[in-house]
Amino acid sequence: MSSRAGSLFRAALLAALLSGVLSGCGDNGGADMETAWQLVTDRNFDGALPLVKARLERHPGDPAAHYLLGKCHLHRQNANTTIALGEFETALMFFELPGGTVCLGGRMDPAAFRAAVHRDAGLSLMRALYEAADKGLPPELMGTVIERALAHVNRGLESAPEDGYLLEMRETLSQYAPAAPRPEFQREITI
Repeated sequence: MSSRAGSLFRAALLAALLSGVLSGCGDNGGADMETAWQLVTDRNFDGALPLVKARLERHPGDPAAHYLLGKCHLHRQNANTTIALGEFETALMFFELPGGTVCLGGRMDPAAFRAAVHRDAGLSLMRALYEAADKGLPPELMGTVIERALAHVNRGLESAPEDGYLLEMRETLSQYAPAAPRPEFQREITI
């Protein structure tokens, strides 16, 4: 595919995805989203999953639907932290697009939504760390994941500086964050 054709394809894809963001909450899926929010609140993730997937089929760029899908994958009996993290990061990507709206159903304001998505992204990375540790991988080999989780937590704290859960997560992750290498042990690698 030529560079120009690739650019046109990406522009068309973005426009299609944005239509899901910009079409907003006023469609018939609003009731399904309200039900999905309630099911997630009630920790009925298996019940929420088909409603959220149906919403994303109609509105693939809906940040709230990606967020709820991430929560379903993070908290279900057969949790998948990789899919959950991908959904949280997709929610953040669409949420940050200019002109986008999000169907929060009166559940939280945009700053609280941003903080919640970063919190759950950090949580999915922490769960991956715990799973790796359970399989014998030492925490010091997980430095990049720890740093990524800390970055999400710190971004969440930018939106909700007093959030106790985020503060606790930061404290926990900071205990395991790799120390910066001392300058005398750094070296330049050239090819």
